[in-house]
Amino acid sequence: MKKSILLCCFAACIQIAFAQNKYIDSLQAVLVNTSKPIDRFNIIVKISEFHFLLDGGKIDSSTTIQLLKIARQLKNDSLLAISYNWIGSYFDFVKGDNITALGYYFKAIPLAESVQDKRRISSLYFDIGLVYFILQNNEEAGKNIRKGGENLPDQSSSMYDYMLVQYQRNMAQYYLFENQLDSALQNAQAFEETSRRIKSISFQYRAFYTNAQIYAKRGDKEMAEVYFKKAKGIADSIKLSSNKLVFFQGYIPFLLE
Repeated sequence: MKKSILLCCFAACIQIAFAQNKYIDSLQAVLVNTSKPIDRFNIIVKISEFHFLLDGGKIDSSTTIQLLKIARQLKNDSLLAISYNWIGSYFDFVKGDNITALGYYFKAIPLAESVQDKRRISSLYFDIGLVYFILQNNEEAGKNIRKGGENLPDQSSSMYDYMLVQYQRNMAQYYLFENQLDSALQNAQAFEETSRRIKSISFQYRAFYTNAQIYAKRGDKEMAEVYFKKAKGIADSIKLSSNKLVFFQGYIPFLLE
């Protein structure tokens, strides 16, 4: 039974990856034939979101430079907030420079607030929360994640699920660190459901191993093994090494036990 579940999961992820790659190729083709700065900015952001948040790819430094150049050229606070967010994520997830990352995130918040961009405000607070997780400051992480949750886009927004899944991911992690395992599992299961709905391999991968870590801590080794194997089955599709690192940090102690 477990084997069939894993095979179905793998097949579904392959189909999702194929559809995503097709979409990215179409965006790249449009970008080549686009000259208007604001249109180029929006297409580059879409491509970056797919690579980083949906298929687990890395942030390209040249991408952040392009975004910042266009934002400054257009003298647009909203675009500057987006640019600083991506630059912060580059320093956070690619360079491992948490302090510089926080500097860019905090620099972006007043710009996003000035244009009441809830999608961007929530994104920034969620990213700040992730940095505080790395710095092992769970209290500050929780505060910022909740601020992000208070600024989710309206449910009618096309970006609602995209931001909701990040809130659920972060709250599951927060409660896991606080050893509030019932709340952690509730958020992790909601996280898995939303990640499946938005068809994101990257978020599904994170949801699988987050559930696994929670089940392991609850002493349910059978369910933990199911979820660890689900995550391991799609690990090769994840390009961001820091994402894989978190998985193996939880999986290796589980195997040793």
